Amino acid sequence: MLTSRLKAAKYLLAIQRVAHPPNMRDLPLDELDELKLVCVSLSIAEEAGLRYILLQGLNLPVGCLPDRTDALFCPMPRDGYLSRLFFAEKVKFPGVENPNWNATDVRILERNWHAISWKVPREDLRLAQILSDHLNPHM
Repeated sequence: MLTSRLKAAKYLLAIQRVAHPPNMRDLPLDELDELKLVCVSLSIAEEAGLRYILLQGLNLPVGCLPDRTDALFCPMPRDGYLSRLFFAEKVKFPGVENPNWNATDVRILERNWHAISWKVPREDLRLAQILSDHLNPHM
């Protein structure tokens, strides 16, 4: 089953690469495989020229409420940030009393999403490292 899912993901990425302008960052399969370790399922979509990774059932760090939620990861520049992580619901992070939810009910891919104002300072990281930085807004 894993082999067929991997083939389907490669096929989907191959189709998307043809349709995207050359300046759009490719999503390496090995990095997508790393992301699959922290969620129930993963899919890739595009809207308004931006590529998104839908992380269904993303496992959140210990102490977060809820401990799992859907998230939409945009690993490319958007809204003045090098990357963005949107949540299906507002998450309570341990040690963060009032996170700056500067994006609420943002409509992307036919769903409403929420995001914290949190800049990941570097873009030379692997996707899983960028995601990890987004999931630790108090550090």
